[in-house]
Amino acid sequence: MLSATELKVAMKELLKFDMSQEEVTTMHEFFRAKFKRSEVKVHEFSEIIRTATKRKYEAKGAKSALSSIKAHLEKTGRTIEAVLSTSPGPKDGPVAHNINEHGEITLRGFKLAIYSLGCLTQQQVNNLAKYMDRYNNGMIKITDVKLAVL
Repeated sequence: MLSATELKVAMKELLKFDMSQEEVTTMHEFFRAKFKRSEVKVHEFSEIIRTATKRKYEAKGAKSALSSIKAHLEKTGRTIEAVLSTSPGPKDGPVAHNINEHGEITLRGFKLAIYSLGCLTQQQVNNLAKYMDRYNNGMIKITDVKLAVL
C-alpha cells in the first residue's frame, strides 16, 4: 500500500517532479473517494496511471484566451517564452519553470506561468492548458504556444 506522501517521495526521486502539499492533499482525497481509504495498492495506482483521459476543452474559449494573452504581452512588451520560463513566486521572487530538452513545459508550470499574467481567470487558464496539451501527455510545446499567440 502506498500513501499520497509516499508517492510524492517516489515521484521526486524517480521523475524529479516535486509535488506541492496541495497536490498531495488532492491525491489523498482522491484515494479516499475512490478506494474508501487513504492508501492505494500498487496495482490500483498502475491502473489509474494507465487509464487514458480524454481532453475536454472549449476551443472558442481557448482561442479567446490566447487573444487576451497576445494583447497583454503586446502591452507589457514581454514574450511568451519569457513568461513560460519564469513567473512571479508567492514570496521569494521569480519561480523558474522547467522547460525540458524538447522545449516543453508541464501543464502545472504552464498554468502557473499563464495565471501569473493576471489577464485570465483560473477556469480560462485550465481550459487553455487542455487545449494546448495537443499530445495529451501533460506537456505543452513552447513552439505550439508561440505559434498560437502570434
